[in-house]
Order: sequence, then C-alpha cells, then structure tokens
Amino acid sequence: KVFPDDVLPLVFAFLVDAQSICNIQRTCRTTRRWNYDTLQEWKLDWVYKNVEEVLGAEKTIQLRDGLLTKINLNWNNIGVEGGKAIGEALKVNTSLTKINLYENNIGDEGGKAIGEALKVNTSLTKINLYENNIGDEGGKAIGEALKVNTSLTEIHLNSNNIGDEGAKAIGEALKVNTSLTKISLRENNIGDDGAKAIGQALKKNTSLTEIFLGGNKIGDEGGKAIGEALKVNTS
Repeated sequence: KVFPDDVLPLVFAFLVDAQSICNIQRTCRTTRRWNYDTLQEWKLDWVYKNVEEVLGAEKTIQLRDGLLTKINLNWNNIGVEGGKAIGEALKVNTSLTKINLYENNIGDEGGKAIGEALKVNTSLTKINLYENNIGDEGGKAIGEALKVNTSLTEIHLNSNNIGDEGAKAIGEALKVNTSLTKISLRENNIGDDGAKAIGQALKKNTSLTEIFLGGNKIGDEGGKAIGEALKVNTS
C-alpha cells in the first residue's frame, strides 16, 4: 500500500483502468450482486489491492506532493465529523480547485466548518454541497464566508434547508462578493423574506450570471423583489 488506509478511498477520483472496472461490473452482474453499494465496495477493495497500478507514477506523485486539484466524495456518509475534518483540510490545502460533497449529511456543524474554511481558502473555485442537511446556521456560516472569499466561482447548495435566515446571510454576501458567477439554492425552504434579501443583493451584485431558486416557497412579495432587482441588474 502506498497510502494510509484513510487516504486510499480518495483515489476513486483517479481510477484510470477502465477495463478492470468493467471486469468488476461484469462480476457483480454474474453473481447477482449488481447494485451501487456492492459496486462501490468492490471498487474500494480493488483499489486497495491495486493502488500502485491504478494510479501510476504521475498520479502517485500528484497525491504525494499535494497537486490534487479535484476530488469527488459524493454519495458517501461522511457525516458531521467528516465534514469538520474536510473543513480543517481546506483551511490549509492550496491545490484543490473543485470538491464534490453531494449527499453526505454533514449537517449544520459540517456546514459551519466548511464556511470557516472558505474564509481562508484561496484555491477552490467550485464546491458542491447538494443535499447535506445544512440548515439556517450552516447557511449563515457559508454566507459569512462568501463575504470574504475571492476564489469561488460556483457553489451548489440545492436540497438543504437553509431557509429565510440562511438566504438572508447569503443575500448580504452577494452584495459584496465579486467572484461568484453561479449559485444554486434550489429546494431550500426559502420564502418571501429570503427572496427579498436575494433581490436586494441582485441590485448590487455585478458578477452573478446564474442563480437557481426553484422549488422554494417564494410567493408574490418575493417575486416582486426579484423582479425589481432585475430592472437594474446588469449581469
């Protein structure tokens, strides 16, 4: 083994031997164990046994020297403690540009840790926090981070529960943030008050080109506020 056990699962992002993956899939089918969990388990086992062959010299050097630029951890269950650990790592990591944490149940505490990290991280350009059970407290922390972060261009917060309070914090951030071009806030239980805050932000923000607000609880008043903002928004 080249890496410690707790690092090895991260090499999923670097699986390069497509033929071996096909062999795993075929075996799963023939043994009638073809499902996502089984496939992931078998992939992990295969990586443990073949990590040097899978990565090759170049990828091994990249991991060893901190040149990893993208990591995909979606559909795991890293939870609150894992979210905190990743937050601590992002405070000091200077090579990652994209991280996907889709469906990991990191919760408010994990969201706060990520928020603290985003205050100091200067390399990340994209982060996906879709469906992580992040509530208004986590939303507020991320909003505070976006006030000072200058590297992120894209953030996905779909299917959490940041609500009006989280949306207000993010709205305040969007008034001053100049790097974000895309933010997704779908299905976050945002009502009129949150939409009004977003509307006020869109009157001042000049960098956003895409914002997603579908599947919330925005009514007439929130819609009016966003409509008023679009009269003067130029981006």
